Amino acid sequence: MKRSALLSLFLLLPLAAAAEAGAFSWQRPKTQGRVRFALCQTPSTGAGTSNRLEQVFDWGRRAVGDGADVVVFPELAFSSFSELDVAWRSSTSVWFRASSLACEGGAWIVANHPTGTGGETNVVYNETRVFGPDGAVAAVYRKRVLANMDIQASFSPGPPAVLAELPFARIGLLVCKDAFFPDKGAEDYTGADILLVQFAHPGLDDRSAPDARWHPPSDRALRELQGVRFGWRQLGKPFLAVNKAGRDGPYSLVGGSLAADASGRIVAVADAAPAILFVDFPLGPDGRILPEPASPASVDDASPAESDTRFSLHTCSQ
Repeated sequence: MKRSALLSLFLLLPLAAAAEAGAFSWQRPKTQGRVRFALCQTPSTGAGTSNRLEQVFDWGRRAVGDGADVVVFPELAFSSFSELDVAWRSSTSVWFRASSLACEGGAWIVANHPTGTGGETNVVYNETRVFGPDGAVAAVYRKRVLANMDIQASFSPGPPAVLAELPFARIGLLVCKDAFFPDKGAEDYTGADILLVQFAHPGLDDRSAPDARWHPPSDRALRELQGVRFGWRQLGKPFLAVNKAGRDGPYSLVGGSLAADASGRIVAVADAAPAILFVDFPLGPDGRILPEPASPASVDDASPAESDTRFSLHTCSQ
């Protein structure tokens, strides 16, 4: 199926049960002429245990198995709101697994997790790290505009914008609340080729809850997430946003991960269920992404049953 669009996009439906665990080897398919981003709209699973972490990283393995060059997890994908004040204690495990996924899959991994500096002061940041295909850290970004939950968890704000330099694009990194305030540093992102936002944007439908004034109902939260892109249209950059899905205590993670073109027009959006949104950018002769496709884009129309036969799901041996 062929469609003319700025980006080639398709949804991969929720994961089936993993195949038997064990030693195995895997690499992402080799592709030419495009770069594929995978926005992993993962379910909220909480933090702490290795099993919980593996549940989230299984989504990344699925994305790599379908040719993703860049796998993006949402903000706080490996933690829950109720555990934010202690989530930094599992940062070593999260970063080790993210590095392993990048190295074994030959892909770029963008992950977020609360991380402390250590020592007696132990300053904690809401931190995003970009891992290259060699497993090394290529960029670190710390959320600048803190939400109420970040403040309650004693997170500290990070420094100004970070542009992650990848071989095919310069990625402007933003985390949730950062994106709601383009007036606080949008000019720092003028050198980016793509804007990438990691969200953990919840709705709270129980309006009697103590912190209801800080969180809108679910339907309004989804509209807010989709509307955030308009504040960045002045930069004329493609806009990618990934959010969590499912319940986290009293909160509803509304999903709605999306891709918008440089004018702010949404070209693909996920619903509220866990899913992976794939976004393809064509490459120019210099190996950098093109603002327009070189030829009509294609959409993968595979049904869930077909997807399940194409991919093998495993627990990555460490």
